[in-house]
Amino acid sequence: MRIVAASMVNPLQKFVKLSREAYRDSLKAVGEEACARLIAKAARFEYVDPREIFQVSSSRGGARILPRSQEMIRRRFARCDKVFVTPGFYGYTEAGRIATFSRGGSDLTGAYIAAALDAVCYENFTDTDGIYCVSPDIVRNPKKVEVMTFDEMRDLAYSGFNVFHDEAIRPVRRSRIAVHVRNTFQYPAQGTYIVHDRKSDPRKPIIGVAYRGGLCSFDIAIDNLNGMIGVGEAILTALSDEGLSVEFITTGIDDLAVILREDQISDRPGAIDDVKKRLFAEIVRAAAKNSMYLQEYDVSITFQSHFGSLVVAGKDLKGRRGIAAHVQLALAEAGINVRFMSQGPTERCIIYGVDVADGAKAVRTIHDKFIA
Repeated sequence: MRIVAASMVNPLQKFVKLSREAYRDSLKAVGEEACARLIAKAARFEYVDPREIFQVSSSRGGARILPRSQEMIRRRFARCDKVFVTPGFYGYTEAGRIATFSRGGSDLTGAYIAAALDAVCYENFTDTDGIYCVSPDIVRNPKKVEVMTFDEMRDLAYSGFNVFHDEAIRPVRRSRIAVHVRNTFQYPAQGTYIVHDRKSDPRKPIIGVAYRGGLCSFDIAIDNLNGMIGVGEAILTALSDEGLSVEFITTGIDDLAVILREDQISDRPGAIDDVKKRLFAEIVRAAAKNSMYLQEYDVSITFQSHFGSLVVAGKDLKGRRGIAAHVQLALAEAGINVRFMSQGPTERCIIYGVDVADGAKAVRTIHDKFIA
């Protein structure tokens, strides 16, 4: 009887959970739809229902726009000969249900429409004068950036800038459509242009500094780790099977750290121990393929939390000798400990791991030293 009861309850619980998510997404979309309909009616514009132009994945609260939407957009607006208004922030699944995007997702709506229609420029109206070199919440009256590249905006948006959705960069970058982020209440004042390329200023290699907290790491140490074939795949497989995405990976000799978003762990009771066990099992399996037979005491897996990433971005960082050392020296002189450092092969940004308590101080330090 217990087994039968469990098999009956679990699908019901799943159904209730899905129903709640569907209801929540529908509720969140009400305001978007109401505003769009009111504006369209008052200004005598044409209202376009998102179900006509956006087919999205069923990941509620984080839905993705599917490729088919591009043709839907083109087909719908081919017969639209007036100004149109469409709600942002949501689309419809293949089953015809509402699914919302992540926070700031109306930027995605505009960017995908602009890209599908090969627009000359996508104007994104917001409540600030444009994009600042640092967050105004950390530095008072920071400089507005006049022109920046898609890559610079992607790095800063992903790392803590909330003015423009980081995923909205992809469709306009692919089509090289300029984006103009400007203030709704200061029209026609110019805001910030996001473009494919810009003129360099060798005196100012850093265009912006962003900070995002809420990171944690699993630190793994094994003798001869660097010579073990397949260990990287084993570690990533373990994390993938646990439903975890990876932010950064830093390596040393026979040790590495996998850095994740802390909210993926904190929302799951017992998750840290579960992940450690899964990592150990996959590492042991990989070691056996290398004719290495590990015991529990041969592998060290530790967990750290409460730190964040300081991201220093700018196209002129590429090939700039000594800039990473200068930034790290400035942080050291401010009494800020760097827990890790990472820079990709494109050299378009440098990432420093710092304690959460030092996040704002680190931003101000780099701003005052290299941008102000």
